Amino acid sequence: MRLNRKNEAPNANQSFDGTLIMAYRFAQGAWPFVWFFSKVGGFFAVLAVAQAQDLEPRAYANTPIGLNFLIVGYSYSQGGLSTDPSIPLQNAKLQTNSSVFAYARSMDVFGLSGKFDVILPTSWLSGSALFAGQSVDRTTSGFGDPKFRFSVNLYGAPALTLDEFKDYQQDIIIGASVQVTAPGGEYTPTKLVNIGSNRWSVCLFVVRMSGNGEGVARPT
Repeated sequence: MRLNRKNEAPNANQSFDGTLIMAYRFAQGAWPFVWFFSKVGGFFAVLAVAQAQDLEPRAYANTPIGLNFLIVGYSYSQGGLSTDPSIPLQNAKLQTNSSVFAYARSMDVFGLSGKFDVILPTSWLSGSALFAGQSVDRTTSGFGDPKFRFSVNLYGAPALTLDEFKDYQQDIIIGASVQVTAPGGEYTPTKLVNIGSNRWSVCLFVVRMSGNGEGVARPT
């Protein structure tokens, strides 16, 4: 697994992340395995542990239908914490170890390529700060809010079998997705910092991606 280290400057916030993606399919009793390595937020973009809703355009890259993806991601970060200026919180420092487990399946959606993802994050965090002049600290661990996402490529990425996919040339892709986050993560109402959000949320995205993998994801 390749780890990507960021912000190497002394006393700066530091983080690194890594992702392992395994794809498999069922074919005549055989399980051909394909291994992929990518950074968090890359190929499927389901692995941004802290903010899985921040979808990248590359999440819509076409893949052969009928593939099942098992994904494991890890992220570590430490440093300051940005807070609402109206909250009397100062000198906040946070250390977080997060992992994500996910399953994704590529599918045929009426002739268009689509994917369905299930994402389950976990985190361990420890932090300290001054709240209203009083020293406070917090250490907790547990599951984050589970996420469920369905995406479909509306233009430029037809549903293709593995054999058909070898002749596919990607050009402009337009896709859309809906992501539902459920309030299933660790949450304590009396604490300032929690792993879960204790609320339902629904996010809709529309994406335009060019042939080189660059594009813009627009939440709606």
